[in-house]
Amino acid sequence: MATSNKTLDGHVVLITGAASGIGAATALEVLAHGGMPVLVDCDAEPLAHMAQRCGPQTLHWVADVTQLEAMQEVVDKTLFKLGRIDIVFANAGVAAFGPMAYIDPDAWKRCFEVNVLGVFNTIRAALPAIMKQGGYVLINASSSSFAHPR
Repeated sequence: MATSNKTLDGHVVLITGAASGIGAATALEVLAHGGMPVLVDCDAEPLAHMAQRCGPQTLHWVADVTQLEAMQEVVDKTLFKLGRIDIVFANAGVAAFGPMAYIDPDAWKRCFEVNVLGVFNTIRAALPAIMKQGGYVLINASSSSFAHPR
């Protein structure tokens, strides 16, 4: 029996933080396995470049994951265009490095907003569509989240 490498055939995969890094690599893997990536990022120019790499049919939305309304709009537009979301990959993340005494409080606050509230907003907005499809929720966390600040 022959097996196909198209394990995501026709599945819609919404990916946050999709303009670079793990999100961009995931989008290319989704394509390679027959899926349809939907790219979301707050950086318009790199997002548009990544969407070009994925092909002209690739939906991409500029949105800030810290805004629940923005993520709901992304989900609504995706459902309108594609009719479904099978997988959501909450991948967007930022970091503030250095000893605690020197980290800018605004940078630390942004980390919390993106890395915690952004995950909540992404999943909260997509969950009804995911449940309807019997789909999957994936959350990416950096190994940095397991290290303590000095």
